[in-house]
Amino acid sequence: MKKTIAILIVLNSINIFSQTLKTYDGNYKNGHAKYTYYENDELERIFNGDFDFKYTSSLGLSTILGHYNKNQKVGEWVYYYNSRGESIKINGSYSKNAKVGTWKVVQASDNNNQTYLSTLVFNENDTITGKIEFPKLKGQFDKSGKFTGNWNVTDGNSEFIAEFSNNILTKLINRQIDDGKIISKYTLLLDSIRLNPKKFIKASYSLKSGATKDLATLFNINDGSINSIGLFFNLIYENLDTYNRIFNFLDINIVVKDPELIYTRVQKTEDLVKGAGIEVVENDSNIYNTAGIDVKPEFPGGMEKFYKFIGQNFKVPKEEGLKGKVFVTFIIEKDGSLSDIKVFRDIGYGTGKEAIRVLSISPKWSPGEMNGKKIRVLYSVPISIQSTD
Repeated sequence: MKKTIAILIVLNSINIFSQTLKTYDGNYKNGHAKYTYYENDELERIFNGDFDFKYTSSLGLSTILGHYNKNQKVGEWVYYYNSRGESIKINGSYSKNAKVGTWKVVQASDNNNQTYLSTLVFNENDTITGKIEFPKLKGQFDKSGKFTGNWNVTDGNSEFIAEFSNNILTKLINRQIDDGKIISKYTLLLDSIRLNPKKFIKASYSLKSGATKDLATLFNINDGSINSIGLFFNLIYENLDTYNRIFNFLDINIVVKDPELIYTRVQKTEDLVKGAGIEVVENDSNIYNTAGIDVKPEFPGGMEKFYKFIGQNFKVPKEEGLKGKVFVTFIIEKDGSLSDIKVFRDIGYGTGKEAIRVLSISPKWSPGEMNGKKIRVLYSVPISIQSTD
C-alpha cells in the first residue's frame, strides 16, 4: 500500500512539473509577444493564460490582447489597430476558439473623441449578419448572412440607393448628391420572375475579385445601369475590404456572402419552347456577354499576361499617394481587336485617358465564339493604380 501511494505521489509530481506555467517575452511573428504557457510530454508549447502581442510597421502599431486555455481562445479578446492618426478597436468573445455573440468595431481620432462605426455580428461560420454602418456604407444582412433590405453607398458626389430581397439586387438608383440628378436606374420586376421563372437565370457577383466582368451575365439592361451596378458592388467591396485587411492581420477572418443578380435568358429561334441558349445568326453584329457563350475571349497568354501588359504600358501620374482603380469596358471584335473603350470611373489626373490609350494599343485577343461562329463580346475590367512617389 505504501509503495502504491509513493508511486502516485511521484506521478502527480511529474504531471504538475510538466504543466508548470512559464512566461515568454520576446520576438513573435514579426512583432513582440508576452504570454504564459506550459509544455506537454512531447515538449510542445501549450498557450495557457494571458496573451499580449504588439506589432509595429510603417503604418502604425497593432496590438492583440486575450486569454488562452490549453491552446484555445476563450473569453474576451481585444484587437487594436493604430494607423496614421486613427485607431480602431475590435473586441468580442471566444469559446473554445469559436467567436460568439456580438463583435464591436470602434474608431477613435487623435483627440480621443470616439465615433461609433458598427456592430458586427458573426455566426458560427464567421459570416457577418445584422446591420452594418461604415462612414460611406450602410446596409444589412439577414441571419444567414445574405444581403437584405436597404443599402446606401456614397462615393464623392455620387450616391447609390439599393434594395435587396433574399440576397438578390432588386433596385438600384445612382444619383448626384449636390443636385439630386439621377444618373441611372435599375429595377428588377420580381412579379414577372415569379410568373415566368424559366425566362430568368440567377448568378452570383464576386465581391472578393472586385471585378465587373461578372456583370456580363446581365442581359437587356442599358450600359448606364451595368456601369452603376458594377461601381456599386465594387464600392461595397472596397469599403468592406478596408476593414477586412485589418481583421485578417489581427487574426480575424470575416466572411461576406456574394450578392446575386438575375438576368433574362436569351432563346434560340429553333428552341423557343425549351427556352435555352443564345441565338447566333449570319453576319451577326450583336454584342454578347461572356455568360452562356461557348468560347470566351482571351488575351494572348491569359489575364495574367493582360495585367502585365497594362503594368508595362500604363504611365502612372507622379502624384504622391495616388491610389485606386480605373474601371473600363470595351468590346472584343470578331477579329480580336478592341473597340468602344469606355471609362465609367477613374481616380483623376488623366488616369481614364491613359487607360483608353493603353487599351487602344492592346494586342488582338482570341475572339469569343458561339455555335462555331465568332461573335462580338462586351468585357469589363478594373485597373489598379498606385503611385510610386
